[in-house]
Amino acid sequence: MLQRVTVIRALLVCLFVGFPAAACFAETYYVRNGGSDGSSGKSHDSAFRSVSFAFDMLRDGDSLYLQSGGTWEPLASLSLIRDDVTVGAYHVNSAGAV
Repeated sequence: MLQRVTVIRALLVCLFVGFPAAACFAETYYVRNGGSDGSSGKSHDSAFRSVSFAFDMLRDGDSLYLQSGGTWEPLASLSLIRDDVTVGAYHVNSAGAV
C-alpha cells in the first residue's frame, strides 16, 4: 500500500509542476564493451553490452549513455526515431569513476 501511495504522490507532483509523466519515471541506461545484456544497465558496473538491446529498453523520457572509446555494432538497423529520448556518451576516469 505504501508503494502505491508513493507512486500516486510522485505522479501528482509531476502533474502539478508540469512535467510529463514519462519524465517523472524516466530511467538512465549505460552501455559498455565489457557489459552484459543480462545486467540491469542502470550503472557503469551493470551496463548493457549491446546498443540494440539497450535501445529496445528505452521509453519516452529515458536516457542512454555509451562509454566513450567503445566499439559498437552498426546502428543502421535500429529505429533511431524516438520521442523524448536522450542518447549520449560517458567517460570513466583512471580511478574508475563515471
